[in-house]
Amino acid sequence: GLARPSLGASKLEMPPDADPHYMNSTVFKAAHAMDLATASPRKTTEERLELKAENEEALTTLQREMKDRVADVQTRLKGIVIKDLGENLDIPAILLRKFNYLQNPRYKPLANNFRQILDSVLSSSAALQPGADGTVKTVHAGTQIFNPKPSVVHFAEYEVSEVYELPVRLYNASRILQRVRVLPPASAHFSVSLVQYPGDDGLVAPGMYCEFTVRFLPDTLADYEEVLHVATEHGVMSIPLLARRLPPNLTIPDAIDVGDCFVNDRRTVVLPCKNEGGRGRF
Repeated sequence: GLARPSLGASKLEMPPDADPHYMNSTVFKAAHAMDLATASPRKTTEERLELKAENEEALTTLQREMKDRVADVQTRLKGIVIKDLGENLDIPAILLRKFNYLQNPRYKPLANNFRQILDSVLSSSAALQPGADGTVKTVHAGTQIFNPKPSVVHFAEYEVSEVYELPVRLYNASRILQRVRVLPPASAHFSVSLVQYPGDDGLVAPGMYCEFTVRFLPDTLADYEEVLHVATEHGVMSIPLLARRLPPNLTIPDAIDVGDCFVNDRRTVVLPCKNEGGRGRF
């Protein structure tokens, strides 16, 4: 009762002259064992050339029909305006019609005369010329991209051989990322520091600003003026650099009346003077 039922003849029970089942012939083997005489004969050169010509003719006809179909669709699109996509929806017409997209402002080409604008701005001092209101201000050549704060760098109080600094911020007034370059001034009395950008890529995002410092080193108490040029991707702006001390202004009357005085007599009159201007020596 404990004997296990047999699962068939084992390998030891098979006759010694019988082949195992994995040596039986398969369909793949039988296909490769076909007689060469029964295989399809190879086409001749004339037949292969004729078949090639037929394929080329069919391909040419298909291409010509496709071009005619596309031309017909484009012709119909010129007089068709699709007002409601739910009615008379023509998928090929929608796929083949041309769309007019707005130009990417990042790839707006530069002005053809950008180099001429830069050379003319660098050689002129229009920023130092007073306007209709008698004041100087920043002059923009080309498209205005950045707004400087302040628009005029003015040093009012200074002494000889002292260094004075004023920060300047350039705000991006456009809608895309912009680059800016501050050109060093020609005067030896003014200099600029490195530009500090919001990030490490040297780009200024819309509404953000980059900052640099203007340094002034006078050797006399005279007035100084210079123009700081800032080049952008679409123009150049000129920022006036002024160093003008407020001049002294004494309240001295135009006429002094000492009253009556006899010959060989002395009359003393005390005149109060007030300096309503800048600091100075008298």
